[in-house]
Parts: sequence; C-alpha cells; structure tokens
Amino acid sequence: MNGWSTLEGAAWSDCSPSPCSPPARRSLSTRPPRTPTTCRRKEPGVTLRTYDTRVPLTRICTLKPGQTPNVGKLVPAVDLRTAEDFAFEDNFVAHVLGNLTVPADGSYTFRLTSDDGSRLTIDGTTAIDNDGLHGVESADGTVALTAGHHSVFIEYFEAGGGQRLTLSWRPPGAEDFAVVPSSSTRSRCRPGPSPISARGTRSSSGGTRPARRTGDPRWMSRSSP
Repeated sequence: MNGWSTLEGAAWSDCSPSPCSPPARRSLSTRPPRTPTTCRRKEPGVTLRTYDTRVPLTRICTLKPGQTPNVGKLVPAVDLRTAEDFAFEDNFVAHVLGNLTVPADGSYTFRLTSDDGSRLTIDGTTAIDNDGLHGVESADGTVALTAGHHSVFIEYFEAGGGQRLTLSWRPPGAEDFAVVPSSSTRSRCRPGPSPISARGTRSSSGGTRPARRTGDPRWMSRSSP
C-alpha cells in the first residue's frame, strides 16, 4: 500500500438537494501525521488565505472547520485589487489575518473598501460590517485602541465582476485616510517555508445560496458576525 487514499466530495447547498459544485477529488495520506513544523517569525504585512467555493455567494459565510486554504501567502498591505492578488477571479472567500501595532492610545477610524462583501474584526469585536453583494463600496468605523498590538481579522467574499479589498485608517491627528502600511502590521505566525497552494473546492457550514435577485426579500437580512 502506498499510504494514499483518494476520496471525492462536493459542497452542498441548503437551497437544493443536489451538489452546488462538481465533486472535488482528494488524495489523502494514510501515513502517520508528521510532527508540526515550528512557526516562522512574524513578519511585516498580513497573511492572506483564499478559499475556492465555486458558487456565487450573496453574503459572508462561515467555512466548515478544518479546511485548508487553496492559497495562503504573506502580503505587505490589505490593498488587493486584481484576480492575481487573490489567485482567483470569481466565487471565492478570503481571510486576512494579522496584528496591528498602534503607536499611542486614541480613537482610530478605519475604512474598509470592498467588492463584494467584507467585515473587519479587531480584538474579536466587529469594527466594520460591509457585507452583501455590491460594487466597490466603503464603510467606516471608529475604535478606541491602546498603544500596543491588536489582532485583526478580515472576512471577504467575491461573487463576480471586479475584485477589491482595501483597509485604510485615519490615526489620531491625521487629516485623511491612508492604506494601513506594512510597518504597522505583523503577520500571524505560520508554519512552513513557502506559501500554501492546494487545489479543490471549499464549502461553508451553512451551505451556499444562489445569487441575489433585485428586490427579493429573502436577501434583505444579513448573517450575524
């Protein structure tokens, strides 16, 4: 036996009894697990993780636990504008993880710009909710922060059309917004010497929904953070 098994699976929709994406073939190792690799030192920038869903989402969804991102890499700043930045063009979910370094106590105003929906969480609390199907739109939120490090988590989804995800801020005393620079962020500790790249379809714990129709009241409510 060569230590590998092949399985097939598909993401299932809660609106249809049939799979909403073609089955994805997986090769899984039956060998004993390796000892976890020691995490690398945190680096300037943030960690981007992209998950291929292959179905048109209408809102931010919660991914089923234990799924490996199709692509995971370090990016200098949250200012992503092309399919090349995300490694996918349509029908995907992306997560941004990092730590924000704040130089002084004060009220910091953040601006989250996206196409389609996005949500910013700082220290476990939602700071900006810019969810839903839409073109390039910005939403602002002000958070009182103390000097030091704060965890940052951004959820994003893209259904179709252009891609955009930008995180800007206006620190105390600043007159205008600017993209949060890499000098103010640190990536989450991550294993391995190179970016993740894995094929396959990822699915959400709540299933997926068909694309929204204009005026359809079923899509007026949003999921809770």
